[in-house]
Amino acid sequence: MQANLNSKSEKNIGSLIINWYLPYWPLFLILIVVGLAGAWAYLKFYAVPVYESNATVMVKDEKKGVDESGSMEALQIYPTKNIAENEIEVLHSRKLMEQVIEQLLLYAPIYEAPDFSLGKFNQTSAYISSPVSIVAKNPDELTETGDTDIAIAVNYYSPKEQQEAWNGYHDKVKEVVIENRKYPLRMWCKTRWGDLKFIPNEKQSATPVGPLFFALNRPKDVAPGLLLNLVVNSPNKLSTTIDVTLRDEIPKRGEDILNKLLIAYNRQSIDEKQGMAANTLEFIEVRLVKV
Repeated sequence: MQANLNSKSEKNIGSLIINWYLPYWPLFLILIVVGLAGAWAYLKFYAVPVYESNATVMVKDEKKGVDESGSMEALQIYPTKNIAENEIEVLHSRKLMEQVIEQLLLYAPIYEAPDFSLGKFNQTSAYISSPVSIVAKNPDELTETGDTDIAIAVNYYSPKEQQEAWNGYHDKVKEVVIENRKYPLRMWCKTRWGDLKFIPNEKQSATPVGPLFFALNRPKDVAPGLLLNLVVNSPNKLSTTIDVTLRDEIPKRGEDILNKLLIAYNRQSIDEKQGMAANTLEFIEVRLVKV
């Protein structure tokens, strides 16, 4: 009896909902169409695709990795073997990322302005399209541009000027113009943001299609944003490898960041081992003198 009452109650509720909302089905259909159209427009004109770059690092672990030779192990005063969990923290450290930012000049990004004729409503990175890159003499002491992007124009040599002005570099870019002031290439120039140098962009593989703008930020302020897109983990607890993944809207930039990050990581590891070897040698020499 109770089951029949519950069944009738559910049917009544279902009929009530259908009768209540059925007259409004055209409105629901319109909302669905508008929502799908909005999603398509966002993905088409506003959303920036993000690409993943991946790398794998082999680490040495006293339980999981390759053991050092017995002779070296006998001389070790401090533990020198790497543990995967510790190396994950090292790879994800701000110090290493700041080194990468300085090497790749990511503290001075150059952008292309939106080009509405091409359906581009957001500014895009000119990492591989800008003809010039910006170098700061003291990146940590830069006067930041903040939220305001600064326009930068590029003047090129004519074929005749390029032949007459040849200086061993075969530069196509003659000078850059910022705020109606011209700056030569490959020379330190005093600007209101600090001492800057403009050099040809060796990574250029495309031609900019819109006006160029740049921003200046200190490496310590850029690092957190890049670290948010960096994922470092170990496949499992028994693994001696570390998987490193970086998400970036420019595939080339993502690859460059990962390569420089691993180089900085290896350099730091070598420096630590050299320092440890020096301390070990000093300890041995002191003991030999006493003996």
